[in-house]
Amino acid sequence: MAPAHLTQARDDLVQVGLIAYQRPLYQVLALDAPRRVEARAFAADEIALRIGALRAVLGRTP
Repeated sequence: MAPAHLTQARDDLVQVGLIAYQRPLYQVLALDAPRRVEARAFAADEIALRIGALRAVLGRTP
């Protein structure tokens, strides 16, 4: 890899918070934990309604 490309890649990774760099050391930083999303239960009629709306958008009929 060309030195200029390495410098640009390193700077990009530092900017988005994926690595820390202080010559000559690199440190890979931890990713944030994914957000937990609670699953929502749908009634059968609500599911049918949503499928019907999706089919309408796609131009299909049941």
